[in-house]
Amino acid sequence: MAELYPGIAFSPQAALAANIGAADTVIRVSDASVFPNAPNLATIGTDEDGETILYTAKADGLLSGCQRGVEGIARAWNAGEIIGRNFTAHDYNSLIRAVGDAQQAADTAQSVADSAADAISSKQDALSPDETITLTEVGRIGVALPSKALTRAEYDALPDTEKMKDVAYLVPEDEPVAPASGINQNLLDNWYLAAPVNQRGNTEYTGAIQYTIDRWLMIPPEGASAAVALTNQGISFPNATAGLPIAFDQRILLDERFQGRTATGSILLANGTLGTFTKTFSIDDWTEHVVADGYRATATYISTSESTFSFNFVFRIIAADANASPIAAVKLELGRVATLAHIENGVWMLADLPSDPEIELRKCKSYFRTFNAWTKFSADYIDSDRILFSVPGDMRADPAVGGNWGIYHGMTEQEGFTFSAHRTGNNLVLIATKPNHGLDHAWLGVKSGLAFLDANL
Repeated sequence: MAELYPGIAFSPQAALAANIGAADTVIRVSDASVFPNAPNLATIGTDEDGETILYTAKADGLLSGCQRGVEGIARAWNAGEIIGRNFTAHDYNSLIRAVGDAQQAADTAQSVADSAADAISSKQDALSPDETITLTEVGRIGVALPSKALTRAEYDALPDTEKMKDVAYLVPEDEPVAPASGINQNLLDNWYLAAPVNQRGNTEYTGAIQYTIDRWLMIPPEGASAAVALTNQGISFPNATAGLPIAFDQRILLDERFQGRTATGSILLANGTLGTFTKTFSIDDWTEHVVADGYRATATYISTSESTFSFNFVFRIIAADANASPIAAVKLELGRVATLAHIENGVWMLADLPSDPEIELRKCKSYFRTFNAWTKFSADYIDSDRILFSVPGDMRADPAVGGNWGIYHGMTEQEGFTFSAHRTGNNLVLIATKPNHGLDHAWLGVKSGLAFLDANL
């Protein structure tokens, strides 16, 4: 289904609050309130040389996670240039596609309903009065609920929609095919790699082991350097080779009751290729599965001694070809059913729209949060050695404090402070410590670039 983005009445305008380059994905604006909630479109400029962008997050004075050059050519713009949510050719063309898709979906739904009705009738005829069947309910974005045995009488009493659900969802345990409808929960965060949450803001990450886009850890070969690049099609690995493969991990704290359960991993490439693997969750099973040209993958619980109890599960992609098609999306789900993508006109396409970027960002901020030069927090408590600041929002654990935090008295930066942070209720307390600092009031800011709070696994 074509993505349609809401407009805003009378198309109010703002201005760029700072210069931007052609590759910048964070855009400062004079008034973010004139833009609809993310994701949405905005246009820069007022003539045929303008540029349409897609922003995936909106904050006070900021549009971020921007895909540049949706229409027009991505280029540098100066502060003061007009930017707003105007009606675009992209809107018009998407509307036309959406109408066509809706008609096609309606035709397909009628065909599926007719086939399901025939299947229900056949199944009812085949059941003897004391036979039982199993009905599995699968939520559209939820883990499958526990199965339950139904008698013939109980089955006959179900609404037709529930009987159709039975026909659509029940798949033999050894047959890894996608159900006719329904989408299982993705156990991975930040899985839509064509437009991922990327709070650090870089378009390429190089060097030693490090987190890159949110929740994803780059691990180079021993003694070598690695590179992960963001493109408008997905994630690529510019220096990966068969001899020097790059691991791309997501660490998870996963319910240990899933040990012994069967799961399916899927990788959708930008060229329309879908690769899948199925395995049983066990401990320290690093068996790699070839999923597509240039990529292998695995998923395993790990020994708690390795993880020091901060995480117990790893989903790993191994990239071994710099020329492989970028990865657009990934999924890990319980069962032998792959629901990441479906065939459309002979090409694998996403089975559902990516999750709301703002919801995905909130999940990622439980692990990692960045703050820019506009950040300012007033002191909540001061004693002779410490200054405490309340930072709204919780994280999954007490975070490490890093980046360019600074303590200011008036407009003067104060040197010699160290920083720590702790969770308290639904907020965080950031503590600046310096013995005998001598301040009676102060505020916390970011000196330059970014500061961060890191609770990654």
